[in-house]
Amino acid sequence: MKIVFKKVSVTRVAELLGKSPDFIRWGLQEGKFPFGTAVRTHHGERIRYNYLIIPKLLSEYTGIPEDEL
Repeated sequence: MKIVFKKVSVTRVAELLGKSPDFIRWGLQEGKFPFGTAVRTHHGERIRYNYLIIPKLLSEYTGIPEDEL
Protein backbone atom coordinates (compact mmCIF):
# COMPACT_ATOMS: atom_id res chain seq x y z
CA MET A 1 0.00 0.00 0.00
CA LYS A 2 1.40 3.36 -1.02
CA ILE A 3 0.80 6.34 1.26
CA VAL A 4 0.60 9.70 -0.48
CA PHE A 5 0.82 12.92 1.51
CA LYS A 6 -0.33 16.31 0.33
CA LYS A 7 2.88 18.25 -0.24
CA VAL A 8 3.43 21.15 2.12
CA SER A 9 6.50 23.24 1.33
CA VAL A 10 8.99 24.62 3.79
CA THR A 11 7.98 28.08 2.55
CA ARG A 12 4.32 27.40 3.37
CA VAL A 13 5.20 26.17 6.86
CA ALA A 14 7.27 29.33 7.38
CA GLU A 15 4.29 31.48 6.35
CA LEU A 16 1.97 29.61 8.71
CA LEU A 17 4.34 29.91 11.67
CA GLY A 18 5.52 33.45 10.94
CA LYS A 19 9.14 32.35 10.65
CA SER A 20 11.71 32.32 7.86
CA PRO A 21 12.14 29.28 5.60
CA ASP A 22 15.72 28.95 6.88
CA PHE A 23 14.42 28.75 10.46
CA ILE A 24 12.07 25.92 9.45
CA ARG A 25 14.81 24.11 7.52
CA TRP A 26 17.20 24.34 10.47
CA GLY A 27 14.53 23.11 12.88
CA LEU A 28 13.74 20.14 10.66
CA GLN A 29 17.44 19.33 10.23
CA GLU A 30 17.94 19.43 14.00
CA GLY A 31 14.80 17.43 14.79
CA LYS A 32 13.18 20.32 16.68
CA PHE A 33 9.73 20.07 15.07
CA PRO A 34 7.31 17.15 15.53
CA PHE A 35 5.68 17.57 12.10
CA GLY A 36 8.47 16.57 9.76
CA THR A 37 12.06 15.66 9.15
CA ALA A 38 15.06 16.45 6.99
CA VAL A 39 17.15 13.79 5.29
CA ARG A 40 20.75 14.60 4.50
CA THR A 41 21.99 13.37 1.13
CA HIS A 42 25.31 13.61 -0.66
CA HIS A 43 25.73 14.52 -4.31
CA GLY A 44 29.44 14.18 -4.88
CA GLU A 45 30.99 16.56 -2.39
CA ARG A 46 27.81 18.59 -2.10
CA ILE A 47 25.51 18.02 0.87
CA ARG A 48 21.79 18.57 0.37
CA TYR A 49 18.67 18.04 2.44
CA ASN A 50 15.27 16.69 1.46
CA TYR A 51 12.36 17.70 3.66
CA LEU A 52 9.26 15.71 4.57
CA ILE A 53 6.42 17.56 6.24
CA ILE A 54 3.49 15.42 7.34
CA PRO A 55 0.26 17.42 6.98
CA LYS A 56 -1.62 15.65 9.78
CA LEU A 57 1.17 16.35 12.27
CA LEU A 58 1.52 19.94 11.06
CA SER A 59 -2.23 20.38 11.49
CA GLU A 60 -2.05 19.05 15.04
CA TYR A 61 0.93 21.31 15.81
CA THR A 62 -0.65 24.48 14.41
CA GLY A 63 -4.35 23.82 14.98
CA ILE A 64 -4.95 24.61 11.30
CA PRO A 65 -7.16 22.07 9.49
CA GLU A 66 -5.28 19.92 6.97
CA ASP A 67 -7.31 21.23 4.05
CA GLU A 68 -6.15 24.79 4.85
CA LEU A 69 -2.44 24.02 4.93
